[in-house]
Amino acid sequence: MATNRAEFSHWFTLASGLTFFLWNPWWVGVCMMGYASLVNLPFIIVQRFNRPRLSALARRLAGRSTVGNGQ
Repeated sequence: MATNRAEFSHWFTLASGLTFFLWNPWWVGVCMMGYASLVNLPFIIVQRFNRPRLSALARRLAGRSTVGNGQ
């Protein structure tokens, strides 16, 4: 489902922020990781919250479309 891909992309972006420690002073890396967390964690939470709801909606819509085709 698309929510899995979206969540993975935010986790990947957050994890790749660790590379800032390689060529910047430690305090810049800490600031960048703080910013990355602030920006990405809300979207990760939203994706996890919406995934079961969207899956249930997709199942319900799939069941409704098969009933309508038999008439």
